[in-house]
Amino acid sequence: MKYLIRSMICLLVGVASLSAQNNASLSGNVLDTTGAIIPGALVKLTSQGQGTVRTSQTNEAGLYQFSFLPAGVYDIEVAVAGFKTVTQKDINVAVAQNLRRDIGLELGNIADTVTVAANVETVNTETAEIGAVIDNTKVVEMPLNGRTFYSLATLTPGVAAPLNNQGFRGAFSVAGACQTCNNFTLNGMDNNDPTVAIPNFRPSIDAIQEFNILTGIYGAQYGLGSGGQIIVSTKSGTNEFHGSAFEFLRNSAMDARNFFQPGKPPSFKRNQFGGTLGGPIVKNKMFFFYSYEGLRLTEAKTQQTTVPTVAMKNGDFSGLLPGRVIRDPLTGQGFPNNIIPANRISPVATDLLKFYPDPASSTAPGVQPANNYLFNVPRPERYNQHSLKVDHQFNSKDSMYGTINWYKDSSTETGTSSTCNNTTLPAFPCDLSIQNEVYGFNETHIFTPTIVNQA
Repeated sequence: MKYLIRSMICLLVGVASLSAQNNASLSGNVLDTTGAIIPGALVKLTSQGQGTVRTSQTNEAGLYQFSFLPAGVYDIEVAVAGFKTVTQKDINVAVAQNLRRDIGLELGNIADTVTVAANVETVNTETAEIGAVIDNTKVVEMPLNGRTFYSLATLTPGVAAPLNNQGFRGAFSVAGACQTCNNFTLNGMDNNDPTVAIPNFRPSIDAIQEFNILTGIYGAQYGLGSGGQIIVSTKSGTNEFHGSAFEFLRNSAMDARNFFQPGKPPSFKRNQFGGTLGGPIVKNKMFFFYSYEGLRLTEAKTQQTTVPTVAMKNGDFSGLLPGRVIRDPLTGQGFPNNIIPANRISPVATDLLKFYPDPASSTAPGVQPANNYLFNVPRPERYNQHSLKVDHQFNSKDSMYGTINWYKDSSTETGTSSTCNNTTLPAFPCDLSIQNEVYGFNETHIFTPTIVNQA
């Protein structure tokens, strides 16, 4: 099916509040060995992947803060006259995380450097938010049927799949809230398909940096949805070129037949493929990351329908239930033994009856034919997705990122009574892609330039 064109552009003032939903922050106090605060200390934060540098200075309370940080790994360096310079390495900042790192300085020459590994902090001491971060390692390496990232949401405490699988295409319940109460954001932008309670744009899992699921007591900036907040951040390019490629193939030729499957097993071919490429445009300043994913799916759905028996197609209805009479439309009288003479059958009707196959199962005398034909109807689907993210660092205070996401999904649903009508014929599917075209559905475009002032 093809989806409605939607463009979302946010600039300057309007973006800052949205970006707060996606970006993280790092703060803390700079102290001496006695626990006294140290104001005026220069704090330098360096991104390991991009080499970008941000600077801050502790205030009169000895506090430093970096806001609107993209998820990633950072090194922090603190220097002030009369104390040794301290460097903390490998600080892992997760998406939408408020991280605190207090740094202690020792008396000495500023030229002396003390390097320590960052301590792992497992408890959020800055806010009352409850949730969990699903990082890229889990996203890529966990088994995912169909490669839909939000299937991993149930790894988070408080998140449950719908009872008896009565959900909206993979939706889930957070802390007992309704399945349609969840709110999805992508790189700080609204990303909700409210009709089925899933993301409108589902990025390839190879393009996801990580996503955070907040299950309760989150901040006021998450004002949409009373359920969970699913905050997704896509990857950014680094100073090194990196790329990947993948292909997943499933084919019914390698499958065993279901023991309860009558007749020929339905065919199934699913080919999901794609790749990523990221790197620098200007080293330490500007970066890009691009991903593509495609799907080519052909599967057959086994269906049952009712077709006339061979005798009925020849005009013989003598096997009908007692009291059922086939009447002559000209005289109103019943045909003898419910058998229509061959010369009374219209040639047009004879040609139309050729479209009906012969029954696959017999019908007992005096019983109305029902579900006597089993057949497989193909359901093709063709899906293409492109995603591009560009990051630019103007200076130690200002940065910008922009994303462009595009996808197109075309599928043809089978002609079941639930999608078409009660007069299903084999080989006559219901093409929903054509129906949706009539209603004006087409591609989806999302453009999100974001400017962040960190002063």
